[in-house]
Amino acid sequence: MEYISYKFWYVSKDNDSGLITEAAVRFYEGEDQEVEVTDPVTNEVTTVTQYVCVNRLGHTDVPEIGGTWRTDGDNLPVAVFTPSEFGEISNEDELRLFLNQEMLKDEDRPNAPPQDEVTDVTKVL
Repeated sequence: MEYISYKFWYVSKDNDSGLITEAAVRFYEGEDQEVEVTDPVTNEVTTVTQYVCVNRLGHTDVPEIGGTWRTDGDNLPVAVFTPSEFGEISNEDELRLFLNQEMLKDEDRPNAPPQDEVTDVTKVL
């Protein structure tokens, strides 16, 4: 199954108010893949399922996602969001909630499962 996910390129904040003024985001299509990992303590090899980004998405791939689409230094698509889209927010958690709602607009790909618990390989062994 193909999923949609994102990664922050950059987040700008106003130094005085602490509010986020701009966020640039790269959207990806990805899938679950079986990968082998080695337990650093026992050296046992285990197969786990891990989400992997396989394709960068641009505005033509997900036209329903808002923001102003630009290109980065490698000429690849990036969506730039401002308070006119997400309102007054001051932290990345609130920004993630907004972006998760944006990704729900893509009817072809469900949101990727949260990856927070899989960032440390030892947590899945």
